[in-house]
Amino acid sequence: MFNSTSGIQESAALIPAATLSKAVLIVRELKTSQKTGATYLDIELRLVGGNYEGRRVYDMIMNPFCQLASDGGKKMGILALTRICEAVGIFKVGDEASYGRYEGRGIHDVINDIENQTVAVKLKIEKGEDGRADRNKVSEWLTPNPLSGGAHKSWVELHTGTPNPAARATAFTQNPVSQNGDTPAWLNGPGKDPF
Repeated sequence: MFNSTSGIQESAALIPAATLSKAVLIVRELKTSQKTGATYLDIELRLVGGNYEGRRVYDMIMNPFCQLASDGGKKMGILALTRICEAVGIFKVGDEASYGRYEGRGIHDVINDIENQTVAVKLKIEKGEDGRADRNKVSEWLTPNPLSGGAHKSWVELHTGTPNPAARATAFTQNPVSQNGDTPAWLNGPGKDPF
């Protein structure tokens, strides 16, 4: 009945890499990096539907409003938040004016809008380091924006159930915000947040 291993909980098997899923996005906290002082969103994704209903994936999104964030971190944050806002209908694909929603505002406004919304993701397996086990992370945020290449193709595949080999493009193939690499207008104005 009882033995030295009866109190050890088995960990759930990892979700296979390249799995597409809908998920409810929960912002657990706006955290500050001890290394750089930059802020980021600590997020939880609760998978919805399919074989992995109810499973949770934890990840982070850099705060593109944060002045201490690196240029690369800001670009990754812009990409992720743009695709999330497109997926939940805050930004309307084809209506450029809708992308101005956060001009002069800050990250807390974005968090309030995306909290508990259903997004779409492609997952990966991140190899563990320093004794940490392997874990699932977001490989790509999916979007209804056709300018987003593989992220859009995977969106279509997830929503229609039609496998599309071209949807397996690498993450971040194109910037859905701007084809010329400019920072979106909603990040140029002064934000309310001190970050």
